[in-house]
Amino acid sequence: MKTIVLALLFFVAHTISAQNVLQVRGRFLTTPCGDTIVLRGVNKMCIYDANNFGIPIIPEIKKTGSNVLRIVWDMSGTSDNLDRVIQTTIDNAMIPMVEMHDATGAWNAIDGIFDFWMKPDVLAVVKKHSKYILVNIANEPGDFTVTVPQFIAKMNSFVDRFRKEKVNVPLVMDATGYGQDIDVLLNSAQAITDNDPIHNVLYSVHLYWNPKYFADRENLLSSKLETSVTNNIPLIIGEFTGCYPDDPNSTDDIWKVIIEKCTQYKIGYLPWEWGPGNGIYEDGKDPILFPKMDITSDGMFKSIKQGWATEVMLTSQYSIKNTSVTPEYIIRKGECPTTTVYDVEKYSGISISPNPASGQFQIHSAGATTLRIINQFGSTVLQRKFVNEDVIVCTGLTNGTYLVVVETQEQRKILNLVIVH
Repeated sequence: MKTIVLALLFFVAHTISAQNVLQVRGRFLTTPCGDTIVLRGVNKMCIYDANNFGIPIIPEIKKTGSNVLRIVWDMSGTSDNLDRVIQTTIDNAMIPMVEMHDATGAWNAIDGIFDFWMKPDVLAVVKKHSKYILVNIANEPGDFTVTVPQFIAKMNSFVDRFRKEKVNVPLVMDATGYGQDIDVLLNSAQAITDNDPIHNVLYSVHLYWNPKYFADRENLLSSKLETSVTNNIPLIIGEFTGCYPDDPNSTDDIWKVIIEKCTQYKIGYLPWEWGPGNGIYEDGKDPILFPKMDITSDGMFKSIKQGWATEVMLTSQYSIKNTSVTPEYIIRKGECPTTTVYDVEKYSGISISPNPASGQFQIHSAGATTLRIINQFGSTVLQRKFVNEDVIVCTGLTNGTYLVVVETQEQRKILNLVIVH
């Protein structure tokens, strides 16, 4: 009886402490308010921007409508600087997903990474931002020789230690095989999730699938994503890009399938990488640059490159701008809205054009409508009523992404609006 009571108390304690963190439910990530989050955002190599860790660039990323930023970090970074990057991400209404880069392709390096996570000052930063943060334990750990039992055993040991330290935030597990071995993830996920007392784990695959090694990639991808949906596995695409990582002059169009399938199955995706500066850097050698991996040429929203970057970020019907939704919980910095939780997918007949907007935009809605525009800091900057159609002049709205709340008697819809003067 004593054992049963202690186990029950342990479960209750974890349940209570996990209420104010993002939570995986089934195959979806949710807020404490009950909203589902489909992750849409980018990777940013913050640790390599040594002068400012990419902090001035983070507002530029938000202009795309991203709801998450994968923050590239390593053990050379201090907890104070990591704290600054995370806080800036939160201030710009994006979920910070922090990944440690030191174990890329190196299975024997992940214990050192975990020791870094367990440092008191690092744990303090994670706990400080526990309402919002995703902990991506290790980037692309190990090569293709890592087995499923090895992966399960190691990741379970990490989960156990995080939960023992009362870190209840979602933990993100990258695939082995330099992030590409999706079979290891799909065959390990259930055992790892079951081991976690609060079942708060996401699984991330990096789709650098060169056809030299991955035959019939489109059908393979569709099949694997269908498997993740059928088995209720909370899968995300943590990295993909517009060329092959071993050839800077190549072009790889697999991104078209990725963003379409991810939209179809409501799976998160994060392209690599905001840029500039992608390449191979070796001591004593000139870098081999991979400019086709750079989403921007100088880190600014206005320099998003034509081609795959523009389509993934802005123009495709499956782009970040057109499919990303930032939950009010993130906009309000960890507070639930006072109104009823909404279902953004169920409504139709409400639209904004153009988007992005500059001088003005039109909003269409059937019947009498209340409009509210909320900035990235959670403040209402405009509120008015109209019938059927209204024209909003953008004077006074600075560049950035806004949340537009449209309410009629029958429905409520929340949209992202990008202002670019």
